[in-house]
Amino acid sequence: MKPLISRLIPGLILFIALLIMVSCASTPSPPPQRSGGLGTDPSWAYTYHSVSDMCTHSDIIAIGVADRIIESREEGTMLYMTYWDFRVEKILKGEETGELTVVQMGSPDVPASDIKADPLFLPGDRYLLFLKESNTGSLYFHPQGRFLIWENKVYSMNYILSDGAALRPVPRLDCNGVELDTIASSITETIDSVHFMFTRYKARLPCNILRYPPGITVNIYANLSTGNNGPGNITYKIDRELLPDGITVSIRPAQFDAVPYTDYESTLIITTDPDVPPGTYMIPVEYEFEVVGSGHRTITFHVNPAEVFQIE
Repeated sequence: MKPLISRLIPGLILFIALLIMVSCASTPSPPPQRSGGLGTDPSWAYTYHSVSDMCTHSDIIAIGVADRIIESREEGTMLYMTYWDFRVEKILKGEETGELTVVQMGSPDVPASDIKADPLFLPGDRYLLFLKESNTGSLYFHPQGRFLIWENKVYSMNYILSDGAALRPVPRLDCNGVELDTIASSITETIDSVHFMFTRYKARLPCNILRYPPGITVNIYANLSTGNNGPGNITYKIDRELLPDGITVSIRPAQFDAVPYTDYESTLIITTDPDVPPGTYMIPVEYEFEVVGSGHRTITFHVNPAEVFQIE
C-alpha cells in the first residue's frame, strides 16, 4: 500500500491548480498605461473644481467607444485636428443618439501635434466623456473630462498617463477602478439637482475669481441649470449693503419662470468707479427657486492698480 502522502499528492496538485485558476479569473487585469502626448503643454484658461461645475458646463455627457478616425486635417499653421466617430452606449446628459463626432487636437500622422494631457484615443478605447459644443458645432472636451473605462470600471487619466501628464481630476471623480454604475449614478444625481455657476464670455468658461483695474464695467454670465426641478419662478438677489462704495452690481433678467432640465442665463453687470481703492471684494448672488429652495454663489473680485494691466 502506498504511503498516505503519496495518495494525497495528485489531489493536492489538482486543488492548487484549481485555486490558481479561480484566483486568476477573479482578479481583473489592470488598465493599460499610456504616455502623455508629445506635443504642447498649454496653460489652461480654466480648470474644474467640482462635479457640479463639470455637469453644468457640459452639453453632453456620454459613455461609449472611440470607434474610428473619420479624418485628420490641418486647420491652421501646424494645428492639426482629428475627428473621431464616437459610438454611444449611454447618454447621461443630452439627447439620446447612436453616435457622436468628437474632435481632438493632433494627428496620428504628425508627431508631437497633440496635447500632453490629452493624447489621441486609440481605436476601441472606451470612455466617459464630458463634452462641450463649440461655435462650429464640433464636440470637444477638457482633459479633466476624459475617463477611461476598463472592464466596466472607471479610471481618471492620472492613473492612466504614467508620466504625470494628466491634469488633476475633481474630487469624487478621482477614480482608480470605480464601478461604472456607481460613477454614472453619481453623475445622474448631480445632473438632477440645481446648479448655479458664473462664466465669462459665451464660451461659458467657469469663473469665480476676477481681476480688473478700476473704472470698468464687466459682464459676467450667471448660468443656472434646473435639473429635475420645477416648474417654478426663479429670483436673483444681490445684497448691495455688502458691497463697498464705488462698486455697483445688477443682474438681468433678475426674475423668470423655469422648467426642469433647462439652462438659464442672466447677465451680471459689475461697474467700478475710477477711484475705487484697490483690494479684494466679495460679490454674493443668491437665487430663490420657487418650491425648491434657495442657494448662492460668490464672485471674488480683485481690483488691481491700473498700472498692473499696462503693457510695456
